[in-house]
Amino acid sequence: SPRLKLELREPHLPAYLKRHAHARPDVCWIAQRRPKGGDWQEVTFGEANDTVDRLTQSILDMQLPAGKAIAILSENSTEHALMLLAGMQARVPVSPISVAYSLKSRDYSRLKEIMPVVNPGVFFVQNGALFSKAIAALGFDDAKVIAVDNVQPGQISYRELTETVATDAVERSISLIEPDATARIMFTSGSTGTPKGVPQTQTNIVVSCETNLVTNGDLEEGVFSRLDWTPWNHVMGATGLGLSLVSGGTIRIDDGRPVPGLFNETIRNLKENSYKTFVTVPAAYPMLIDALENDDELAKMFFAELQVIGYGGAALPSDIVKKFQALAIKYTGCKISIGCGYGATETGPGGAFIYWSTDKTGLIGLPHAGFDLKLVPLHDDRYEVRIRGAGVMTGYIGREDLNSKIFDEDGFYKIEDTVRLADPDDIMEGLAFAGRLSEEFKLTTGTFVLVGGLRLKMVAATAPLISDIVICGENQADIAVLAWLNIEAARKFAGKPDASLVELNTHPGIIEKVSQGFAAHNKNNPGLSTSVKRFMLLDEPPSIDHNEITDKGSINQRGVQVRREADVKALYQQGENSRVITVAKI
Repeated sequence: SPRLKLELREPHLPAYLKRHAHARPDVCWIAQRRPKGGDWQEVTFGEANDTVDRLTQSILDMQLPAGKAIAILSENSTEHALMLLAGMQARVPVSPISVAYSLKSRDYSRLKEIMPVVNPGVFFVQNGALFSKAIAALGFDDAKVIAVDNVQPGQISYRELTETVATDAVERSISLIEPDATARIMFTSGSTGTPKGVPQTQTNIVVSCETNLVTNGDLEEGVFSRLDWTPWNHVMGATGLGLSLVSGGTIRIDDGRPVPGLFNETIRNLKENSYKTFVTVPAAYPMLIDALENDDELAKMFFAELQVIGYGGAALPSDIVKKFQALAIKYTGCKISIGCGYGATETGPGGAFIYWSTDKTGLIGLPHAGFDLKLVPLHDDRYEVRIRGAGVMTGYIGREDLNSKIFDEDGFYKIEDTVRLADPDDIMEGLAFAGRLSEEFKLTTGTFVLVGGLRLKMVAATAPLISDIVICGENQADIAVLAWLNIEAARKFAGKPDASLVELNTHPGIIEKVSQGFAAHNKNNPGLSTSVKRFMLLDEPPSIDHNEITDKGSINQRGVQVRREADVKALYQQGENSRVITVAKI
């Protein structure tokens, strides 16, 4: 159980908007560059409150039937945030949907799978023309479409709705908000199959925000500020948006992304403002460190107010931590706290958090305020971890077949992850992630392969050339892997800036370097269940349409092996196959 007490200052997000619109109407709540790459367009709490009330009145005027929701198909934007709050004030569930399902998919299969769960009465999009094809493919012809830009015939102009005069019906609607009614529908990433609909109540949402603030000691109102790119259809991004509102602070929408080329926009934004907290995915930190090492102006601004950096989704490599802390000492005279949260869409995403200074990587921390963890011993030194708390959902929408199985007799959600004690003699040193039960498999020797931790080790051993790995070997005698090159790192290594992935996969120097990385891994992990015998570099990127990649970009291990069954078989077939590389011993 947590050592910190959780208190909710307001019952729902609209109440926090009213609270800060009254106390600090002229303070910027949300900002975004408009047009992209242009100047910052800021929206104050007072302006947000006025616009949200007008949008709320517009939604009430639509008289949507009970059970209908607002599906938000487009990316993070100031309008997206205001529409989300308006839906909540009108007591209409809002569902942010991964943009990839509309714009990267060819057949809209994921969108078609999840939309009956949403049951949209309204679609909200940033660009009416860009999303019209996806909407037309869904068959919800009676649903209204609200568009901000490029409004098409039959669509409703967002800007016209913001001119609606709010009546006392808005206040009445807010007074009728039920904290335990569904306010937002989130979807799981799909890493274990079709994305599942997770209903979030206002209580779930507020708990997820307040627990982070109390755990980090950020209860003073108005001091929180954040630059964030994380999509709001992902629970981590949604919580970042909520944190800015609950705390009365400022969130700046980062149009950059943690990939080569697009990260330049993030660097530009970091040069203009300092932040107490910076949170992103592990893949961004090597690019950030490279920029900090080569730009003294950027480094001075970045470290001016910084107290904590955070990450999630995967482990932060130890060499990256060392490089970052060396920069921190250079510019601040001391190390910076490194935090990492643990949870899932189903837990809102509360569960555990590292809220003490440590350089250890792979930790998930200790229970968040308002959450309890149950550790169920397994056959080795690991424990199955389960989560209970006011931020946890009550069950998936329309999935009674699963809901009867996902909670134990004490009401703990069975997240199907495993952990180890960071220090077997002192649980207060925290818990370390030890892999997902659903990804584990046995070799023909009967030995379990613990995929989660093993994959992280292999990626680290072959970095920066390998971006991700799929571990194969179920019912086989040994482990082999399918792998994708990090195309930018491979081009740099090969000295060929325009080379295709197919060309790079056959480059002798790259093959040798990757093989050496696997060989070094094997030397430190010599067991059958931990070492890799063969590998294949894949020419085709993972496909979201074929369930190989989730909306947040993580690899679906099982989905890749099902789709690429021929490649998996090739890893284990006798005979010559030029694409299958045997790892040499060192």
